[in-house]
Amino acid sequence: MTQMNFFKIRIILFTIFLLSLSMAEYGGGYAGAAFRYSTNARHLSLGGAMVAEPNWGFHQFGNPALITNVKNIEFSTSFMALSLDRSIQVFSVSGQLPPDAAIGLSLFRAAVDNIGGRDFSGNDIGNFSTSDMMAMITFSRKISPSISGGLNLKVVFNDLDNDLDGKGIAFDVGVAYQPFEWLNIGAKLANVTGQTTWKYDGGATDSEDLLSYMSLGSTISLIQDLKIMIQSDTYMIPDGGKETKIRFGGEYDLNEKFKLRAGLNGNKFTAGFGVLFKSEKHLGIQLDYAIDPGYENEGISHIFSLSTRI
Repeated sequence: MTQMNFFKIRIILFTIFLLSLSMAEYGGGYAGAAFRYSTNARHLSLGGAMVAEPNWGFHQFGNPALITNVKNIEFSTSFMALSLDRSIQVFSVSGQLPPDAAIGLSLFRAAVDNIGGRDFSGNDIGNFSTSDMMAMITFSRKISPSISGGLNLKVVFNDLDNDLDGKGIAFDVGVAYQPFEWLNIGAKLANVTGQTTWKYDGGATDSEDLLSYMSLGSTISLIQDLKIMIQSDTYMIPDGGKETKIRFGGEYDLNEKFKLRAGLNGNKFTAGFGVLFKSEKHLGIQLDYAIDPGYENEGISHIFSLSTRI
């Protein structure tokens, strides 16, 4: 077996990993697929329809403009025990910049370890691992009492067992508008000018555009203790085409401490809950859980998130 064939096998397996990791999201075959999976339990359980909804500890992932909802300093983390031996870890910290701005720093890692490698003859060539990492800085500011604008700067790193490395930079821009107390409206353009540069083991390089998409959505709270979210994502395909996905979410407050959630991500149902352990003016702790049933033969995944405010 030549070194090139060995490398091709690894590329095939790496592509399968990215596709499986993002099956719930459109665009699994494009660069940055791992980052389009959910970053936290509340987001996932609500079908991902969060572009207009503040999300304690994770505002910037849904829409960078929403980080102006930060109270003092917020810390958050997620651990995802996904099917097919995949895992994702997320950490985020954000804080106020008085009088009317906020800033955040976030880290995201997706990985699969001990992947069995085979050559074209089916021979065992040992195990290898893959990982995708992203570091993100967020800045947001209130333009008026009801309008905020925000920006994410993202640096992405990809690694395939030291044989293939990728690096890239991308931007997200967002706006959030609350015309009434019962209505939030949000919009985000993701991966503006985003591109990944791949470096092969032999020194050759190649580049690939990150998949850009636009999200537009709203949160409606006309019924007491119930929020309804709806969101449309339009993906700009590199060949010039477009594809649209619709997301729905619903969150019901059973009481001050417990929330029930359900969502629809395209044609996939998701669900979860949130528990508020302590909430005071300057302190809060919240635990969120979501279940992702996956698609056929993909298996069930469990997502846990913890958010704190000090």
